[in-house]
Amino acid sequence: MRVFVVAASIALLSGCKEEIRPPEAAGTPNAVGYALLYPHELERTASDYDKGRTEALQRCGESVELIDAVKDPVDTELWEAVLVAAEKNGASRFYASRQRENEAFGRVFHGGDDEISKRTAGTAQYTAEQNGCQAAPVVGGATGGALRRLVDKHTEDNLRDSSEAAELMRGHQEALGKGNIAPIAKQADLVAYASYLISLKLPTLAYERDRLLSEHRKVSATLERAIDAERERQGKSGASDADKKAVDEQLRKLEASKSLVEELAKKLRGADAKVEAELHDTRESCRDILDAVRKSVKKRTSK
Repeated sequence: MRVFVVAASIALLSGCKEEIRPPEAAGTPNAVGYALLYPHELERTASDYDKGRTEALQRCGESVELIDAVKDPVDTELWEAVLVAAEKNGASRFYASRQRENEAFGRVFHGGDDEISKRTAGTAQYTAEQNGCQAAPVVGGATGGALRRLVDKHTEDNLRDSSEAAELMRGHQEALGKGNIAPIAKQADLVAYASYLISLKLPTLAYERDRLLSEHRKVSATLERAIDAERERQGKSGASDADKKAVDEQLRKLEASKSLVEELAKKLRGADAKVEAELHDTRESCRDILDAVRKSVKKRTSK
């Protein structure tokens, strides 16, 4: 009997294997806490999507500007292969994973008006002052700057690690030209990031924006119920001044969130219908630029 049950279970699992999907975090539009944060998350996501489209075109354009920074002699076939590998790498899961790590780390490090750098610089300056150093302010400023440069180098290395484009460049300084390594590496970074934006990040942001937007009616209803509840509390007698102040503050937050939800819903209405055309135009424009870069590279004669 047990064998039959196990066999049946295996058969059932095998039959369902194709239906398994990655879990997706569910929104909680009926929760007041979620509803209060919701408009800011929707606004940030929509803004990131719009900025991403502009940034993709900017990065592609910047890659063109670096062509003249590469001087002859240079192995043009190897140079082109580096750029092709960079474009492919930017659309890979590995690159996307590392880029998300960098973005999350950057939000923490640079968040709060660059508080981490400022506190590190302040601590260094205070320590120097306590030890009688006359150049304490200089020490503090240098420490903060060094920390920022170290973080930038870490995030850059994090993306280049195991990159096929970087691998192609290693050990080929003579073929590419020693003075060309830096501009070609920078050009490859720009191409990879632009590829990541148009292939992965922008479609993800568009989906997330539209998913959030689909919740706006539920969120608005949640905020309306919460506002009614706070107004009822506001009308009750016998509350302390502190409680009245807390209720007034909560009511202000709820009304501001509801107003912002309605404003964003109106502003973004119909955005999902345009997304396919927007992404197509951005992708095609970027690819046209990258094709032009590769054609320019091909025209150069290897010596």
